[in-house]
Amino acid sequence: DTGPEGVAIDHQGQVYVADSWSHRVQVFTLDGSFLRAFRRGAITDRQFYGTSAIALGRQDGSLNTPAGIAFDSAGAVLVVSSGRTTTIRGVSVQKFTATGEFLQRWGEDGYGPGQFANLEDIAVDGAGNVYVTDNGNNRVQKFNSAGVFLKQWGSIGDGLLRGPSDLAFDRANNLYVLDSRNSRLQKFDSNGRFLTAWGAPKGRWALVENGQFIFPLRIAVDGEDRVYVTDVILRQVTPGTPRIAPVQMFTPDGAWLGLWTPKKAASEAFVAPV
Repeated sequence: DTGPEGVAIDHQGQVYVADSWSHRVQVFTLDGSFLRAFRRGAITDRQFYGTSAIALGRQDGSLNTPAGIAFDSAGAVLVVSSGRTTTIRGVSVQKFTATGEFLQRWGEDGYGPGQFANLEDIAVDGAGNVYVTDNGNNRVQKFNSAGVFLKQWGSIGDGLLRGPSDLAFDRANNLYVLDSRNSRLQKFDSNGRFLTAWGAPKGRWALVENGQFIFPLRIAVDGEDRVYVTDVILRQVTPGTPRIAPVQMFTPDGAWLGLWTPKKAASEAFVAPV
């Protein structure tokens, strides 16, 4: 892998990895054995410039720095091309079979509904609707299963976004969005109605306390609706301790449950609230 980003596991227990800077998706077994990879129109370092490169980046099935991966109810693989290779662009959502056969593509570079600027992640709700974090446009966009634009929300403030990155659903179809540049997590219903937010520190350079973030980047929700968040910037949990980048765990309403820290002994790695 070269810069792997999004990871998702299908119903057969196969692991799909967005191998971002190799512009492909790789598939493995749960124990790490390679199964297959898919891409179309191989992009190399010498193809990053000129009109032919731009055309290649916009081909159906050609992935430009893929980031997030999700599955629909039929088992199709949904991949967002983030468009970070700026001379190629081709920001889009693309749909494939589990074996990599191209099925559908929607979206293009831009600022209007259904257009994107640097996609980060993708998720599918219980009704089959598709949600993407349109990071460069500071918003979430919602589509139906056929890729038809339905709704968008974002910008700055409560219920609004600045640099959204990762997103995930709980069992009630509530959507959790990491509002990364506002140092917080926001929770919405599936129609984009703001429910709650948490994690923003009182001061950007102040001591970051448990339950607060600096730059949250990845999120996951388990089968009991516990919410897990990674913060990519090192911080001090308590004064005088080394700076770390922990994984924090919360209830669905934002109550802090504990964190994992990088320690040698697994029994010492989890810190729960007193």
